[in-house]
Amino acid sequence: MKSYIKPLVGMVGITSILLSNHLYALDVDAGDYDTANLGTSLALLYLQHNERNSIYENSQKTNNNIGLDSNIGILRFVHYTRINNTLIAPQILIPFGQLKGNGDLSNSGKRSGLGDIILSTAIWLYNDPEKKNSGV
Repeated sequence: MKSYIKPLVGMVGITSILLSNHLYALDVDAGDYDTANLGTSLALLYLQHNERNSIYENSQKTNNNIGLDSNIGILRFVHYTRINNTLIAPQILIPFGQLKGNGDLSNSGKRSGLGDIILSTAIWLYNDPEKKNSGV
């Protein structure tokens, strides 16, 4: 990597932290930012199912007759292309989910919905064609 890139990335990172009013968490899954051949388009589906069936207070179980099941997913579309010799991957993410109450929570019923559509992109400022996953 060029010697001037690392200090530049550090300065951008520090400036971003100092200028931000809020901190946010970011979750990245393995393979999210691997590259593919130019022109590749992908549709990906992420799914997560959870079942909660107890309430604890001070490490003691307080209710066994309670349940909340969740099914959460994200539909992701991505396309690998170049703009001015820079590899980019514009993306559209569509979150969706469903919650269902059981036991004492069964009165809450079943709810489902669609989240806000997210438009995003990944940009690779440095690309070495000799290395794996360079997007060439």
